[in-house]
Amino acid sequence: MINNSSVSDLVAEYSGYIDESDICTRDTEVCVDLVKISERLVTDGDWGRKAADHLVMLSNNYGVFMLRNALALAIATRCEDGKLGF
Repeated sequence: MINNSSVSDLVAEYSGYIDESDICTRDTEVCVDLVKISERLVTDGDWGRKAADHLVMLSNNYGVFMLRNALALAIATRCEDGKLGF
């Protein structure tokens, strides 16, 4: 069963994997140390390497706007686990 109230809990959890030193600003663009975050997901978050790398890539490439809408669509269509098998 999909629990759509768990997103805020996940935000709090993932915030714990990120140090302020992992985030910087260049001109007006925010940059993130994706390798460090992926590594922490594997070591501290119990993610597999491939899944952690993919999660970080999704976040970095699509951002909040697209992923928020994808989450809403996945919940509406009851798609708890995607076809990629993560």
